[in-house]
Amino acid sequence: MLLKDKVCVITGAASLRSIGFATADLFAEHEAKVVVVDLLMDDRVLGDIRAAIEGRLNRPVTVHGLRCDISQSEDCEQMIQSVLNLHGTIDCLVNSAGIVRTRPMLEIESKELDLMLDINLKGA
Repeated sequence: MLLKDKVCVITGAASLRSIGFATADLFAEHEAKVVVVDLLMDDRVLGDIRAAIEGRLNRPVTVHGLRCDISQSEDCEQMIQSVLNLHGTIDCLVNSAGIVRTRPMLEIESKELDLMLDINLKGA
């Protein structure tokens, strides 16, 4: 019950197979007000997330979705303001967004490395 009515923002939650989604599902189970944030977030993705969580819990949940490119500080500032406008506060932040390139480091271009650092390090 420690999460009941707490506003929890979770990045990287668009995929139903992600750590972000699993976290959102668990927080919703404990009656948190969940805000899922992802670059791929849209009404369809949010609907899928909500349906999966509500289907498992067999009850309605408070889940909102926001599109945000966490590699861009302006997007992050706008996302934070949107959450504050919606709920008035942020009690919890889970940074689970991340990308990886699965090839040898010397084969990764500088632009790709910059993107990984922007998302995995600076985005957190």
